[in-house]
Amino acid sequence: MKKNVLPVARLVRWMTGSALLALALAGTLFLSTSAEMRSGRRGTSDTTQRPDTLGKLAFARTVFTASVPQQLIYSANPDGSAQTPLTQSIPPSVEPTWSPDGTKIAYVAFVGSAEIYSMNANGSAQTNLTNTMNAAERNPTWSVTGKIAYERDGQIWVMNADGSGQMQFPGIVQPTPIAPAWSPDGSKLAFASGGEIYVINANGTGEHPVTNNPAADRDPSWSPDGSKLVFSRTGSSIFVINENGTNEQNLSQGIDDREPVWSNDGTKIAFVRKSTTANGIYLMDVNGANQVRVIADQQVSLGNENNSPSWQPVASPPNTFVISGRITRAATGLSGVTLYLNGPVAATTVTDALGNYQFNNLPAGGTYSVTPWMLKNLFTPPSRTFTLNANQIADFTAQATCQGTNCLTNGGKIVFSRNDAEIYTMNTDGMNQTNLTNNGAIDKEPAWSPDGSKIVFSTNRDGNYEIYAMNADGSSPLRLTNQAGDDSYPSYSPDGSHIVFTTLRDGNKEIYTMNADGSNQVRLTNNTLVDDTPSYSPDGSKIIFARFAAQFSGADLYTMNADGTMQTALTMQPG
Repeated sequence: MKKNVLPVARLVRWMTGSALLALALAGTLFLSTSAEMRSGRRGTSDTTQRPDTLGKLAFARTVFTASVPQQLIYSANPDGSAQTPLTQSIPPSVEPTWSPDGTKIAYVAFVGSAEIYSMNANGSAQTNLTNTMNAAERNPTWSVTGKIAYERDGQIWVMNADGSGQMQFPGIVQPTPIAPAWSPDGSKLAFASGGEIYVINANGTGEHPVTNNPAADRDPSWSPDGSKLVFSRTGSSIFVINENGTNEQNLSQGIDDREPVWSNDGTKIAFVRKSTTANGIYLMDVNGANQVRVIADQQVSLGNENNSPSWQPVASPPNTFVISGRITRAATGLSGVTLYLNGPVAATTVTDALGNYQFNNLPAGGTYSVTPWMLKNLFTPPSRTFTLNANQIADFTAQATCQGTNCLTNGGKIVFSRNDAEIYTMNTDGMNQTNLTNNGAIDKEPAWSPDGSKIVFSTNRDGNYEIYAMNADGSSPLRLTNQAGDDSYPSYSPDGSHIVFTTLRDGNKEIYTMNADGSNQVRLTNNTLVDDTPSYSPDGSKIIFARFAAQFSGADLYTMNADGTMQTALTMQPG
């Protein structure tokens, strides 16, 4: 005869872990249907969705037709989605650049000659700024001081944002300067001349070379802090160099990469790649990693090509930084992955179509952890932690953990224990209830492994309660503990390598961990109180548990590091 068992509410264990963890994080019991979510990866009540600091990309598109090619200005999201034409095919338009506040775009329109125009970010209010008609103006760049520098008949000129005050930029002595680029604070201008990159002060003083190379360097663009320049080298790739000419580094290793431009948050570089079978506009991290095509050239007859990317500035508070990265699976960006940020700021975000994500406007100096989650996936590493004194890149690799029949068996199922003291699984709608255990003992407190292949549970089939693991279909039950005291409430770590549980082997309830095969059982708590119902945090670095002054008294929630150190009360019972 089986003994009376706890009510079903005490026995149900969902793939998110224990009810205590849910109560602590969300203020109420939430139930989830994912093996990987069992450690509390859903967003909590103190998290917020934070917008990206990457603005839109403006770029020039040439559309090849049976007659005359059409040249238009487009905008798109950073992942290449929502490509929207801003100009018409007449007049032809090229070389867009954003205003510092991100509300306008300056560009070149061919109206008899090449003129500098401006328009609103949505393409409205297109206005001719130069109106010279007898000169060719190209490559505008917009300063935070309200000035626009541009090429004019082999020299650099400058004007006000409304087109007034047109004058030749003073002090440049290098021949035929091209590709002007204002520094972020407007105090300096970079340009190319004679195959080298130069910098000059805004007042025309201090002209000096930055590069010195036999190959032709061009297309300079400043880092947001003004300390570095990114540029292209003809017949080669994208390079970055300190403004004083030191520490030159090759970033892209392409055959013909050109027109690099730094995002204003300092996390990405957009550039153009040609002479390949996959031409177009690419993004990469500022260290050259994660080179991904976001806007593809149509390399067919009557196709198109895309050039001149420009980032829309988005304002960021001072003394804040960005954590960004990319999640890949089999070297391909993985969209729809949820990222959880913990630290002085708690936030969530989701990867875009390219697998990119970003947390922005984070106060400097704090320690942050980033943890990815996606149904039926594990991630390497499970999380990353930073002390934030600069922008950080946190990439992850995903591995699908639910394959073939295993995926069909366990995807979206709930494991629970009934009043008959047997363990069951069922679909999320309550259908297809399947008994996994069938014996005269009490089987209770089941919990999924992160990959959905195993279920760990407590059973008294050996006389006292021990921890067992079995396959998801109930086969091959394996005893993991063998002690005189009862062992209960097992729960897997997010990476599936460890199990945390409660035991009476020391006379009162304490928290232990062990390897997933039952080896290396280690005591984490040691006191006269009752420690119960433990569960891991999403990144596996901490364990949450309940501490009772006495059995069945009111409980307080505690956390501790995964090794048992730093035991900290989250709640405090009155009295």
